[in-house]
Amino acid sequence: VQGAPTAAAAWLQRALAEPPAPEQRAAVLLELGSAELRLGAPGAAGHLAAAAAMLRGEPIELAKAARQHALALTISGRADQSLAALESAIDVVEPADRELALTLEGELASHARQASVDTRAPAMERLKRHGDLDGSTPGERLVLASLACERARRSESASAAAQQLQGALAGGRLLAEQDVDVGGPFYDIVVGLLAADALDVAEGALEQALADARSRSAIPAVAYLTSRRGWVQLRRGAVAQAEADGRTALELLTLHGIPLGIPSALGLLMEALVERGDPDAAEAEFHGADVGEEILPGPTSNFLIEARALVALAGGRTREGLDDLYEFGRRDEEWGVANPIASRWRSRAALAHLALGEVEEARGLAAEDLELARRWGTARGVGIALRASALVHGARVDRLREAVDVLTGSPARLEHARALVDLGAAMRRDNRRAEARAALEEGLDLA
Repeated sequence: VQGAPTAAAAWLQRALAEPPAPEQRAAVLLELGSAELRLGAPGAAGHLAAAAAMLRGEPIELAKAARQHALALTISGRADQSLAALESAIDVVEPADRELALTLEGELASHARQASVDTRAPAMERLKRHGDLDGSTPGERLVLASLACERARRSESASAAAQQLQGALAGGRLLAEQDVDVGGPFYDIVVGLLAADALDVAEGALEQALADARSRSAIPAVAYLTSRRGWVQLRRGAVAQAEADGRTALELLTLHGIPLGIPSALGLLMEALVERGDPDAAEAEFHGADVGEEILPGPTSNFLIEARALVALAGGRTREGLDDLYEFGRRDEEWGVANPIASRWRSRAALAHLALGEVEEARGLAAEDLELARRWGTARGVGIALRASALVHGARVDRLREAVDVLTGSPARLEHARALVDLGAAMRRDNRRAEARAALEEGLDLA
């Protein structure tokens, strides 16, 4: 409660060793596991599992233990086991307390997004039983938030997705009502808001959650939230802040042995270093993180596949980077939390094909991505796709100018700078030197 989990864990370890009276053992195990969970300690899952087993006759306490046990399992890379733990608890809790059962259902759907593909569909089917909720209680709001994530992922437009996700935050109540150590659908909502370019909404929610996590000294939550904030900063073009957040999150996760989240934090750091013009440092970070050459599939690993692609492209290993972009696209379609229409990997791949002299492949991908980007409807996405389309057709000035116009006023400052520089270069080649100079100077200043 006072934000000192290290001291609490030490005292509770002592209490467990005494040992406590039989009727107090479950409570001590639960509190010890809760403290260890905030520290990212490896013993959390075992202690919380033991507590849950002893609390089968007490639905309210069982729900608390099951939620934290599930999170401890997912953090340690065992999301499939977390689903089994939650389903077992729901069977006991639902007859006694509908509200608590709804809370567990909302958590189950969130953990399912980190689990194997085979387990995700059944978890989503469970949610459909609750499609008629009106959101009048915290448990109902949590279930509706998980449903909103699924609808946003299937949406055809960014504005519709953002509306779903912002509504799921319930004016801040979703965060205020939940224990921050149990993230629920919040992290997925943030990823979805990023995809929809709703950066102000995402950043406001992240700062609220970070303040609460810090007050609790909840190390995993601080690490995850800091990493998510870094992605917001990178989308804004605040590269130095993104790098700092990536380093902080990665250090916390590595120091405390928390595997879940390392690929995302590492991917953030690598992309920030590429944007700062240092792909060699980005590659060194990748190899220094000891994540292995084979990146296992999963929603948090997608970021790292894409980052590795960008590092290879920036380092001149174009074919290698192109292969990773195609692999990222495949995984994003299958595993991604955000709407796959929002990703602009095709535009990046089109430019890689162009660099390899594969013009027809480049133009085909660029045309497909421009169609998808216009359907999704964010300024950032349309601007990126327009720029790629212009470049694969010989740096068309009209299309580059359209990209600049679309990106003007958007939060995507990096993409705006790129489009300005390409427009200026194209105008210079057309001997329109005064116009070229203005575009190049504006692009340089923004960069």
